[in-house]
Amino acid sequence: MYKKLKCLFFGLCVTAFGEAIAQLSPEMYQNPELYYDTMPIPKQFDHLLFYVQRTKDKNTAVYLLNYDKNGNIVNDDPIKARWVNYETDTSKTDLSYFQRKLTYGVTSESIIGGHKLTFAAFKERKASLRKDDETGRYFVYTTLNDKLAILHKIYVEVKGGSFLFPKIGMVHFYGSCARTGEPIHEKYDY
Repeated sequence: MYKKLKCLFFGLCVTAFGEAIAQLSPEMYQNPELYYDTMPIPKQFDHLLFYVQRTKDKNTAVYLLNYDKNGNIVNDDPIKARWVNYETDTSKTDLSYFQRKLTYGVTSESIIGGHKLTFAAFKERKASLRKDDETGRYFVYTTLNDKLAILHKIYVEVKGGSFLFPKIGMVHFYGSCARTGEPIHEKYDY
């Protein structure tokens, strides 16, 4: 009964507050029915855009806004990716060269109003980094289920292979509709 009331309340909030809900941070969209709820949620980052997790372990690649020492976004490299090692001590390290180039890296190109993004492992996935005029916050936008969405999480099902060449099964993209805030989940058969 409590679960049904919680879902009803969430539905009413989405309907009533629409645009405001779309501006919540990625960790706010952790829903056990949509996400893999046994995975850790990276909450300790102020400028978290989205994160990537996989079936192999609980270590998480986090994607953060990259600021210079004056507090301005670095235009030629606006996103910094780091590993959080949840398997041992929650230490944080930069991605290796091979991880940036082959699997977990994100490159950017300046465009009017933001940055066009290219994912190393998902080159066909169109995405952009843009600042929301109302809130002043940055979000990664992509299309999920034919809707403009704010990207929050990518979950990769590893089906074997080797360390350097894993065999990927399904890839799950989680986000929220940029207009209504409604959670969106899209599966991609890699």
